[in-house]
Amino acid sequence: MDLSQIKAFLAVSEFGSFTKAAKFLHLSQPSISLKVIALEKHLKTTLIHRENNKIHLSESGRYAQEKLEHVVKQIEELEHYFDNQEKQNKLNYTIYHESDVSMSALKQVILHIESTLGEEITTHTFQCNSEQEIIDLLKKDTNAFGLSRYKTDSNEIKSRLITDEEFMLVYSDDDLSNKESIDLCELLSKRVFLPELHSESLHLLETRIRPFGLDITDFTKRSHVSEKLMEELIRDAGGIGIKLCNTKVPSNCKRIRVNELSTPYGLFLLAHKGKQGEQPNSNDLVFSADLNYQFEDNYPPILPRLSKASQKQSNSPITVKHSENKVLKIGIQNRTIQTVVSGRAIQKLGLLDSFIAEISDSSQNQFSTKWIDYKSAAPMLKGLKESELDIAIIGDYAISHMATNQSYNDENGPILISFVSINPYGSGSSLLIRKDIKETELKNLKNNIIAVPFLSTAHGSLLYNLNQNNILSSARLINISLENQKTPFDNSMDAGAVACFTPFDHIISAEHHYQKVEDEVSTPFAFYGVVARRQFAVQQPDIVIAFLKSMLCSNYWFKNTTSSIQHLSRWTGVDMFHINYILGERHGKDGHYQPDMKIREDWIEEYTEKIFIENQRNKSTVSKRSSIVQTEYLDSAMRDLGMTKF
Repeated sequence: MDLSQIKAFLAVSEFGSFTKAAKFLHLSQPSISLKVIALEKHLKTTLIHRENNKIHLSESGRYAQEKLEHVVKQIEELEHYFDNQEKQNKLNYTIYHESDVSMSALKQVILHIESTLGEEITTHTFQCNSEQEIIDLLKKDTNAFGLSRYKTDSNEIKSRLITDEEFMLVYSDDDLSNKESIDLCELLSKRVFLPELHSESLHLLETRIRPFGLDITDFTKRSHVSEKLMEELIRDAGGIGIKLCNTKVPSNCKRIRVNELSTPYGLFLLAHKGKQGEQPNSNDLVFSADLNYQFEDNYPPILPRLSKASQKQSNSPITVKHSENKVLKIGIQNRTIQTVVSGRAIQKLGLLDSFIAEISDSSQNQFSTKWIDYKSAAPMLKGLKESELDIAIIGDYAISHMATNQSYNDENGPILISFVSINPYGSGSSLLIRKDIKETELKNLKNNIIAVPFLSTAHGSLLYNLNQNNILSSARLINISLENQKTPFDNSMDAGAVACFTPFDHIISAEHHYQKVEDEVSTPFAFYGVVARRQFAVQQPDIVIAFLKSMLCSNYWFKNTTSSIQHLSRWTGVDMFHINYILGERHGKDGHYQPDMKIREDWIEEYTEKIFIENQRNKSTVSKRSSIVQTEYLDSAMRDLGMTKF
């Protein structure tokens, strides 16, 4: 028995004619007859009597008609119910987001969906604990969108940048027209408009200036107004103001960049890609339609992050796991200018703390950072080996020592996860000789004592020079313990020469009566890198990736902030001249580094095979290097930030 047989029988019963029933059901008369006969065979009874071209129901037929009419009605109600459900599902859309996505962004995406598909649709929002959770949910739900600060490279999810905002200074006076940007410190004592009290924009501005040791109250002559009203006030009455500006939308006021606030805030709309060859659906229509995004400063503030347990209702008891506090120990060199953009600047800008806070919020572990300032690489390599450090920044000679020394090739040995800075022309280290020695050539160092920080870049450059001049075996090297804060150079006073890296070479030259060796040659190239303890990187890959993301952001800040040299000078205590000489404009070949995170394995190979010398007596003959290079962490960091490969 099937439904078409039942409907054929009921139509014949209602019209009293096979011909009329066939016309009603848009079937042929023989087809109707066959369906009724099949139903009679299934029920093993006669339902319709046929006499003299007339038909009438049998007693069984009348009973069957009553029962089957009820069955068909129930089936039609069932079909109607599920039809409505399908229509309703097509009109229901979910927006998945993290807790730190602005509420105004959510509001405008909702309005965009409604304006594109019609007001009869229903939208819901769902707060997720991570970007990965958003992607996983979108893969299962085609009637959904995601909002994320990161572009995704998933094969199943498409992403689109919907806003690119930045805190900028808006103004009307011509006095600022000749400036391309302005430092934040110049605005603290001026009359300035700031976003409205308790607004989302003000909260974001507070967060952004906090790493500089500033608070909103440091703007001593501030007024808080709506950002929409701010532009009108400035245009009509003059003045200046700080507000979030969509860099893609023209403004009624003039605006310039605030150097310390130059990092933009990107927001991506995510959606399911669908199968290749499928017809475009409503999801595609919403994704491709123009979205006129406008930031609103009077919308409710950012919601606090909720745990997964609190997002789901459950009658079962919940077992609370106590979070474990963990400390990330990072070794940096605050006065080694070649590394400060990836060390001291990250610390002062609060970049790593921001990324680690996200990991702590979405896991059972609570992480904090401990920055340890060193003067050279040797104690950092020791700290990594003894699990006293998790991450460190060291130079090329220490990296080569690590690569050619089998004692580092164990589960707790360090791995290279990124370059920090490079100098394609040399090391920037200096070999200095006492000023009371008249001859300032390298040959005069034969049978002499030379002081140098062991395992430093200067150590590698010194050994390279001694070997080039065939006096490697006759020179005696002593270590300069730069970690001694009071008298780091005292044990070098009896030395005929000193080798050190910038800026310490300038300090020694100025304060300890040394002069530069005339015929010193630099190594062909130089580099610094980030190393991590192998076991730590395996156990905490998200933390390692967070550090690399903070490096990428710090490099962006350094390149796009005109006052970055001034800030680095204040944070390190090294004068601006030396910082600019090392990291600034390139006027000569040697001594100028540029921040660059791409790991150049060919440089490492050439350094270890052609430049690296293990000690003053024997050139290294190691033929097989340890496997220290791990590029996947940097690839993941760039992918998380929506960056393409180098």
